[in-house]
Amino acid sequence: MAPEAARRWIILSSLGFTAVFFVFFTLGPVLGYPLSYAQATRLLEIVLPVFLGYLGSATRYLFGRKRHLADGPADQLLGYVVRGAFFVFVLCLAATLFAFAWGNRAAAPAGEGMSVDTLAWLLSGLLGLMAVTTGIVAENLFGRHESAHASLEGRVEAPPLAGAEP
Repeated sequence: MAPEAARRWIILSSLGFTAVFFVFFTLGPVLGYPLSYAQATRLLEIVLPVFLGYLGSATRYLFGRKRHLADGPADQLLGYVVRGAFFVFVLCLAATLFAFAWGNRAAAPAGEGMSVDTLAWLLSGLLGLMAVTTGIVAENLFGRHESAHASLEGRVEAPPLAGAEP
């Protein structure tokens, strides 16, 4: 397997597994799968860091070592990271909000719905996905520090604000 194909595979499979695990462990308890939310979130604590770590490494690779983002494979990988993370975020957020609403509806069995603490934990996990992908991308595309893309754009630093120390 060529290195670029391996990179693409790691990014796409990590996004896919993140989505599958997150949706399954979020919807499973409310749809009758024999897991409590405490058990489901414990399992997510085990599997998510692995795939989020791969995605974070992939994102850092795209901007590391003075790598220039020119048209070509790096741009494709960047597209997978940015678009994929947003797609997974929206899909998993929809599953989370559905599970919370369905499990806490008036006709739901008492005590089996998702707690607000679990909802907060799941939202935190989703925001973690965005931090290790889109957060790193935004830092490098819009940040004030010199980065790999600045040399391509011929970026000129803005003059300091009046009264600011150099």
